[in-house]
Amino acid sequence: MGVGNSACNNCCKAIEPPIESGALSAAAAATSGRQGGPVTAGSSAVLFVVGLAAAAVGFVLVVFLANRLLAPHHPDPEKGSPYECGMEPAGAPWRRVNVRFASVALLFVLFDVEAVLLFAVATRLRGSLAGLLEAGAFAALLALGLAYAWRKGALEWRS
Repeated sequence: MGVGNSACNNCCKAIEPPIESGALSAAAAATSGRQGGPVTAGSSAVLFVVGLAAAAVGFVLVVFLANRLLAPHHPDPEKGSPYECGMEPAGAPWRRVNVRFASVALLFVLFDVEAVLLFAVATRLRGSLAGLLEAGAFAALLALGLAYAWRKGALEWRS
């Protein structure tokens, strides 16, 4: 649209508030209904976001209250016991677990995700030498990490 488009100029002038250099005009003070001036677009956006946040918090509180009032509450020792595939629990539920489980699982997830990312990158290479070098550097970094974990004994299982 050109600069001389009168439709755009009229539209913009109707939306923009008049710029005044002193106190509020009588019309602006009369329409605002308060001392701080009229509600501007910025403050109405803030009020909208605050209203949305209040509505979300209110909804969550109503759902929790409805659950508390409507759900049956019949405590029973059998209901409170830990469930292990329909069998009696084998030992205390809060016993210590070997940290090896967590370290092996973490290494598995790490290298599994990295391998999936390499497959995704390989589909986008399409003969690019720079992409091939970047993927090679990435694979070399993975191999270095695997060698480090292997040297530190993270892949050995000790009972």
